Amino acid sequence: LNILNKRYDANIQGVSTTGVPHNRATPGLNGARTMLSATGVYTLLDNHEIFGALQSGGASPKAIKENWDSAFATNPTGPYNNDTIAFLAETKAFYNNMPTSVNIDGAIDPAKSSSERHGLSFSNVLTPDTPVVTSSDPRSSGKPANYFSRRWGKNIYYIQLDDRSFRDARMAAPGKYALTPAQYPLQEARFDAKGKLVAEQAYQTGFQKGDPLPGVFMSANQAAGRTMLGADQLAWVLSELDKAKATKSWGGRTGCPPLFSRQDTGNGLSGRSQSGRSHQCRTGKLPAAWYRFSRISRIDQRLPSFRQRCHDPTELCRFL
Repeated sequence: LNILNKRYDANIQGVSTTGVPHNRATPGLNGARTMLSATGVYTLLDNHEIFGALQSGGASPKAIKENWDSAFATNPTGPYNNDTIAFLAETKAFYNNMPTSVNIDGAIDPAKSSSERHGLSFSNVLTPDTPVVTSSDPRSSGKPANYFSRRWGKNIYYIQLDDRSFRDARMAAPGKYALTPAQYPLQEARFDAKGKLVAEQAYQTGFQKGDPLPGVFMSANQAAGRTMLGADQLAWVLSELDKAKATKSWGGRTGCPPLFSRQDTGNGLSGRSQSGRSHQCRTGKLPAAWYRFSRISRIDQRLPSFRQRCHDPTELCRFL
């Protein structure tokens, strides 16, 4: 935790020219302290706060960051990354240093089991009576929920998701999608003895080296029950979208990655939701920007159809 906390200290305090945390008097060099004291912010977990395979909190601790073994595509009964000491340490540093309603209290005790949260407890200043999720889903039950909604004025309904804490493992190639460029045939991913994509299916140079070429997919990425949000959060966000729709409000969704419902632009890769609408996911991996609607499944098969749930389907409805 001392190592993890240093990252946040440097961010809040600012740093000297040698990188040591230091309160600086020069405007613009004060780190985040000045901003946080003057501006309300909403903060969510991303891969900058939790590292490697731990970015998938609902995955098995045996899973790696990008998995070739289809056995890791779903994990309905656990065990889960979000119960491990490493995940709790990284999220404790985040929640205890950043402006959220969640806090993780106490000191980590390796002698205590995951069912005892390794000696930690959770609190939530906005919902003190219900600081954790209570459900029959073991991937989220008893764990803090940093997902919520806020109304801003008459027309804005802000919805924040947590798509790191409960998600299944990331696979080494995306799910099957409709492909635009004819030169890239759809083909199931194949792996060598080291679990790497075979040479003819992967980029061999540049920053994309080792990533699958367009058209390469894993059927496991669309396995039944595969989830990014977990059952509880998915049910909650669909209910929140109904509330936004009922009050004819613009619904803004935050999370990582951002998803859009839009038509195929011809310069990217598109997929089809169960309703038949195009859906794409924007990440920073491909120059075309539109990329394989993520290596996780289609956010529980329903997020791409959220556009249909807007109060006016003719308006641009983006979940940013």
